[in-house]
Amino acid sequence: MATILIIDDEPMILNNLTQVLELAGFTVIASLDGQAAVQIARERAIDLVLCDMLMQATSGFQILQAIRQKPETAQTPFIFVTAVKWDLEVETGASGYLFKPFTNDELLAVVHEHLGS
Repeated sequence: MATILIIDDEPMILNNLTQVLELAGFTVIASLDGQAAVQIARERAIDLVLCDMLMQATSGFQILQAIRQKPETAQTPFIFVTAVKWDLEVETGASGYLFKPFTNDELLAVVHEHLGS
């Protein structure tokens, strides 16, 4: 099954996403720290990244930029998870968005869509 990297600075959200995805059969790597997550993405085979857009220490935009800069991770699907109703006409480089609040079914639908499964 696919490996998903989840990055969020809210432990409860990180835990909830992890539980839903693990119950669906995915391998999950969870990180509260954006810089650590970038390093994980460079060292491990990651099939999809779910990342909060607005975090305290490192923004989702900084994480996306760092992941896109490396050839081995440049094409990894990157989904922003956010409560901000982002203007989708602004190019961020993300593969997609998941707007909070969302249901477990919506989460799984976005994951399957971007994994092509």
